[in-house]
Amino acid sequence: MAMFISNYYTPTLVFIVLIGVFCVGIYLLLRPLFLWYFKIYSIVSELKENNALLREILDELRNKDIQTPASTKQPKEDYSKYMPR
Repeated sequence: MAMFISNYYTPTLVFIVLIGVFCVGIYLLLRPLFLWYFKIYSIVSELKENNALLREILDELRNKDIQTPASTKQPKEDYSKYMPR
């Protein structure tokens, strides 16, 4: 494989790899700054708290075995008389 890479392409390849490493380094340095600026960490913590509260509500509803009003509601009128025969 080394035979196919000439001396002309070697510095270019090294340069491309260095640019890639530099870009990854800049990304890793700036990522926490952007997450802090856009308050991603606080949003994630709020969403976790909301999920915990919703789980508690769901557990309470499951324990009480409450029927929803939609499941117990009876129609006020028989609409079959309006249906074609």
